[in-house]
Amino acid sequence: SISIPSLRKLIIDDLPTFDSRDYCWGCEIKIGAGSLIFFKYSGYLSNDIHLIEVSSSVKALLHIPMVQEAQNPLMYSRLIKLFLQLKNVSSLGISGCTIEVNRCAFLPFIFLILCSF
Repeated sequence: SISIPSLRKLIIDDLPTFDSRDYCWGCEIKIGAGSLIFFKYSGYLSNDIHLIEVSSSVKALLHIPMVQEAQNPLMYSRLIKLFLQLKNVSSLGISGCTIEVNRCAFLPFIFLILCSF
């Protein structure tokens, strides 16, 4: 758990810096940042990210690359949870790769979340 009440900008670059097909399915990371105004995540969701106290003024950007090894039920579950945590943000940017990788697995969830903005 990480709690930084004054944190305003958070960028998580969870892309591996090595060429490996053995992705570690990581740990649970809880981040409490009530003052957050910018959040960017790039990676395969190898870690389970929990954003606590997400303000409606947050601008969020997500980039989940299209890689076959990253397409599994655990990743889909983590992405859905992350989307739900970000459902009240003021702005949500989603890369084309994120939608392409995950369109069949949870397209109905994306539609419901986007309709709640």
